Formats: sequence, structure tokens, C-alpha cells
Amino acid sequence: MKTCRFPVVVLLVVLVAPQAAWAAACCMSAAVFGVGRLKTWEELSVGTRFTYSSTVGTWDPEGLWLRNPIGYSESESRADLFAIYRLAERWQVSALLPGLRTVRDVGAEHGAGGGLGDGQASVRFEPVGFGEYPLLPAIGVTATVQLPTGRRVEDSSAPLDAGATGRGAWGASLSAEVEKVFFGDYFARADLGFTYYLPFTRSDLQQRQTYGPTVAGALSCGMTLVDVVALGLMASYAYDAPYKLDGAVIDASAAATPAVGVNLSWNIDDHWTLLGAAGTAIFASRVGMNRPGRLSAGLGLRYGYF
Repeated sequence: MKTCRFPVVVLLVVLVAPQAAWAAACCMSAAVFGVGRLKTWEELSVGTRFTYSSTVGTWDPEGLWLRNPIGYSESESRADLFAIYRLAERWQVSALLPGLRTVRDVGAEHGAGGGLGDGQASVRFEPVGFGEYPLLPAIGVTATVQLPTGRRVEDSSAPLDAGATGRGAWGASLSAEVEKVFFGDYFARADLGFTYYLPFTRSDLQQRQTYGPTVAGALSCGMTLVDVVALGLMASYAYDAPYKLDGAVIDASAAATPAVGVNLSWNIDDHWTLLGAAGTAIFASRVGMNRPGRLSAGLGLRYGYF
């Protein structure tokens, strides 16, 4: 996720950022799709991140924000493993494998379940590298295959459908990222991506379902607080078009999710980076649709090899 347009107007001459700022910008501006990118001097990176989120309410199909009723609670724990490898100067490949566990309570009923989420495999091309030209932002284009490793709601056997872990459908994404460091200590990034899903057969209805395409965008900006610590602010928005059953569009099935958050990055040494994050949906009517609104907090650790 990401936010905030470029915080300063670019003057005729922009100072080239030092290596510490490059590291901060890379780690703070995670991609909308995939797992981000390598720092300019890295050949390989592996890491993990853990996120806990709690549902506060939900948006109905008309966009009305509804807080959780008394007696309802829902939380999700997520653990991601990821790796990024540099094939060539401008080419990188990456993979992401998530695991999820959901706990849901409705009155006296209790449901808990989990498993593998939807994995991802990506290829990234950088037509303009980070810091390659002082006046130009870095530009990256990422193509991602969404893997159907998650479990859909209709396939969940856990009480209250708590065993669902993903969409469980093949998908393909294409995203573009623009990123810039200003005056050594300030950075900004914009992301825009599109995802298309292949149809699948629902086990409960024996009908062919196709998720609607997803369009997601994000903006982020931040600054290096000290040489090894950076703070970033972000905002994101994702829209899912209505899905189809046997070719028929299902009314009121479109969805939208707005969110904002803050990230903190600490470069422990030349190889290890500790990442912290906190985020929230925007709990207001007419900004979301058909999605839960959550509070979340996360912690990650990343190792870079060079």
C-alpha cells in the first residue's frame, strides 16, 4: 500500500540521493502487487512478514458503513514468506506464499480455520533504474501470476466459513510503479495495477464463476528520520468489478476497499531490515463497498544478499 503525492516541487536540479535514502525508499514503498523490488546493490532478498487485523465493521452493497453488531468479532492472522532474485540489471523475479488463520465469533457460535492463501509469482522490468537519472523517477513494470492456492468460502468446512483463505482462482496482474527520492531524505511513489481472473467451477452451485477485474492504486511518501530509520505514509484504493455466474453479471457484487497507514523501516545493518506497519480502513459511508473494514498491525524481517 502507499500514499501522498510528491511532497515537494521538483526544481531544475535534484540532488542525487545517498545510499541510505535509496534503501529507505525501497523498503518503505512496497508494491501494490507482488513483494516489491531489490535495493540497487542487492542480488537476492528473502524475508517474512506477520500481520494481525481485526474487523471493525463492513460496507454494504450500497456503500453504507455498518459497525459490527454486538456479539460479532472477526480477526485474521497472516504470515508471508517471500523471495526476490535479480536475473539481470533490469530484470527481477519474485515469489510470495501466504498463510492465513481466521477466527470468527457470532454470539455463542465460534469458528476458526486457516491454511495457504493465494500465492504469487512475478517478473519485474525496470526501464528506468532507481537513481539512474537525477531528474527522472525510477519506473518499474511488474507482471504477476496469481496462484489458486487459497480456499474459497464455499469450500470451507470450518464453522462460520472461517476456513476461507483466498480467491482460489488463477489470475494475471500487470502493474506499474513510479518512484523518486528528493533532496536525499524524502521519497514518494505511485502504483497502479490491474488484475484479470480466469473462471472456475463453484463446488456448491456447479456453475462457472468469474471474479470481476480488480483495479488498485496507491500513493506513498515519507522521509529518512536518521541514516538507518525511515518513516512512510500511505493510502490505497482497490475496486473489484461485479463477478459473473455462468456469464450473467451478479448485481450488487462490486466491491471497493480504501485504506491508509504508516510504515517504519530500520536498516539494522547492510543486510538486515526490520519493517513495521499499522493500517486502517476509512470507516465512513460511500468510500467502500461489500468489504470488511479492518485495523491492522504488522512486523517483517528482510535479508538482502549482495
